[in-house]
Amino acid sequence: MTTVATHRALPDMIYEEVRARIVSGRLEPGQPVRQDHLAAELGVSKIPLREALARLESDGLVVLNPRRGFEVRWLSAEEAEEIFDLDRKSTRLNSSHTDISRMPSSA
Repeated sequence: MTTVATHRALPDMIYEEVRARIVSGRLEPGQPVRQDHLAAELGVSKIPLREALARLESDGLVVLNPRRGFEVRWLSAEEAEEIFDLDRKSTRLNSSHTDISRMPSSA
């Protein structure tokens, strides 16, 4: 069971890392995502990387060009603002969850 949990967690971790690179601008719009290079840099195989890239594609952050591979998608100002707004909300939610989990239980 640990193997399945670890297998599922790895694409999620890769997704978060690549997404952060896109949002921060370290991976720029129009820049090709070189799977071999990125997999080596992250120390992962291409299979979980492809899973993460497929998720990023469904989120609209990368596009898959036939015979050329993935590249970072150009975002409109509204799309970029929406992503940053979601990140802010997620950060606040995670912060609230951490604060609640530190509260003593009333048993």
